[in-house]
Amino acid sequence: MIPMSRLIVNAAKCRRGETTFVNAHDAGFGQRSRLLVVDASERYSRQLSSALEKRGFSVTVCHTAERAFRSLQDDMPAYVVTDVKLPDLSGLSLVSLLKKTDPE
Repeated sequence: MIPMSRLIVNAAKCRRGETTFVNAHDAGFGQRSRLLVVDASERYSRQLSSALEKRGFSVTVCHTAERAFRSLQDDMPAYVVTDVKLPDLSGLSLVSLLKKTDPE
């Protein structure tokens, strides 16, 4: 399992194009690992998901915590990348809910 510290990316650096992404396999995620991206900004989430898909990730995008949580009821992705500021709930609260739903 990949340590959470390797998943945390400074959003401001990503937006400025200063973060370099590796491909999913080289990062230790395996083939076509599923990610959920939760960000209120449609433009930013589209750019991030595009960059991650080019590197081998299968990405689902949600723009609210509620929608993200509902999408997880059907199929839990390997990892969730969330913004801290969401329109309906903080990203940290979303992470707490996810941990209660699936501790792993």
